[in-house]
Amino acid sequence: METRKLRQQTYKAMELYHQRSGELTNQYKYHVSGLEEFILSDFHLSASSSITNLNSYRDDCDKLFKNVQVAYATLFKYLDGVKTTESQTLSTWLENSFVQVEARVSDCLKYIRALKDQKLETMSNSDKSSSPSLALSKAAEAKAAIIRLEFVEKKIKLMKKQANINADLELLKYQRKAAALATEAEELANPSSTSQNGSVKGDFLPAEDSVAKINRFIAANQTESNSILKQEKPVNESSVTAQFLLRKDLILSRLTNFNDTCANYQAWKSSFQSVSKEMVINSSEEIDLLIKYLGPSSRKHAISLRTAHDTDEALNQIWRRLDERFGTPESVLNSLSNRLQAFPCLTNKDRAKLYDLANI
Repeated sequence: METRKLRQQTYKAMELYHQRSGELTNQYKYHVSGLEEFILSDFHLSASSSITNLNSYRDDCDKLFKNVQVAYATLFKYLDGVKTTESQTLSTWLENSFVQVEARVSDCLKYIRALKDQKLETMSNSDKSSSPSLALSKAAEAKAAIIRLEFVEKKIKLMKKQANINADLELLKYQRKAAALATEAEELANPSSTSQNGSVKGDFLPAEDSVAKINRFIAANQTESNSILKQEKPVNESSVTAQFLLRKDLILSRLTNFNDTCANYQAWKSSFQSVSKEMVINSSEEIDLLIKYLGPSSRKHAISLRTAHDTDEALNQIWRRLDERFGTPESVLNSLSNRLQAFPCLTNKDRAKLYDLANI
């Protein structure tokens, strides 16, 4: 066995040795302490831990152990070059310490590999046993979603009918007001003839009863309606203009902005097309209305399609793109499923929230 020749160092050399060996030893102990703390603090992993967590724990452990290896190699190389009694003693301690650390790391990695194998086996068995039940569950969910979709379509149709009825009633109210104003304007426009007829003929003609007045008024209105296009009276023109403006404002007030969601697309589309039909607008005007009332995302697509195609083709492409994104049964089903999954769990005290669930 070869014996190493030990050196005798001067006081200055010993002082430098203690300083340098102390720094390297502290560095080595720091990395060992960090590795041991990591192993002890996170060594509660089990078969329930995910594969991602196990791999992350293994990678972190390898990284910390590499730091220990670098610190060990640096200190061992320095001590081997000094060749003193103290350096030999410190080298023996260093080797024993590194062997213990290496054993603990090896045990930890073996334990992680065993957990991964157990996790993979459990997942394989679970997939084999749960595949039929999962398929039945998904089929039941799809069937329930289709039924909900049918009810939503019926609800949208009823809402559309109710909206049309409300709009007709509102229009009738404004027409009645406009007719009353037109009558008053006509009376104010001919005050002299009324007063003259009453003063000149009042003494010679018999007074008309109320029935005769009504019949005479109906006959006069019928005659006036048949010849209104030829006579073009200013008062009737103002009445028609007033009715047109009121109807335009009422129709535009029915339009709402689309919020780029599948749940509201069918109702919004039906309302928009109904308003467009009543306004009797061309393709270019309908595209302008679409861009105005679409949501932020769908508006960008509409602007791009208007730029890329002519007017009629752009309108068809815009509606086709909207139907593909928001109107397909798959997108509506996905929207309903997401809303149901996001709905909170109910307890016996949350009966009022059942209405919110029914509205979905």
